[in-house]
Amino acid sequence: MICSENLIAKKLINSIFNDIINSKSISDLERILEKNEVETKYWIKTDDYPKIKFYISNSEIEKLENESFIINYIFNHNKIKDVDNTIAKLLYAMAWKNGDLKKIKHIIQGIKDVEKSSSKKNDGLVFYQFGKYLAKKESEPIIDQHVLRDFKVYLTDADKEDDICEARNLATVGKKEIELIKDYKNWLISDELSDDLKRETDYAYHIDKILFAVGKKIKSNKNEKKKINIPNI
Repeated sequence: MICSENLIAKKLINSIFNDIINSKSISDLERILEKNEVETKYWIKTDDYPKIKFYISNSEIEKLENESFIINYIFNHNKIKDVDNTIAKLLYAMAWKNGDLKKIKHIIQGIKDVEKSSSKKNDGLVFYQFGKYLAKKESEPIIDQHVLRDFKVYLTDADKEDDICEARNLATVGKKEIELIKDYKNWLISDELSDDLKRETDYAYHIDKILFAVGKKIKSNKNEKKKINIPNI
């Protein structure tokens, strides 16, 4: 018999995805979390993560590389002392303090590879995909463990408890998730979503926000007994 928490998580995911599939506008998407009673504590904090309103093109990255900007600021740490740009030094210091210098390389690679339909890259995939989003937001989503956790549960049959448990336990994104990322990106442009919704600017961004919150809610936590509540669906 399937564990009640796994069944509840599966029902919630099915309800969320059904609402996304039936949405025809951003306004429809914006009502989904509240409709499904997903607590606001799980929602992405827009004060911390305001919507990014710019693009970074491959040509911009090439220009920076030609000017040795990236070499001086990121790849050659001995040369940062020679940089005169205060903003650049502050951003470098923030990335250093958070241990994120290597992540910038993955973002840059994603920007450079945005037109590639396939890649052999199998590490830094979240930041690599974020780079693709920055370069071509209309067709590249932001992905993370929470989004992929939801999508994996969505693809799993309700009677396969072990698979649902595995999906709910997804905590890192590595090469095992490469195909899942591809499947999610294909789903976002598939006929399963309405044409009206797909004509909306940045619709994938709003779907990502929904799945981020729901993915946090259904995540298995072995150290804490957390009951998953869902509305009458």
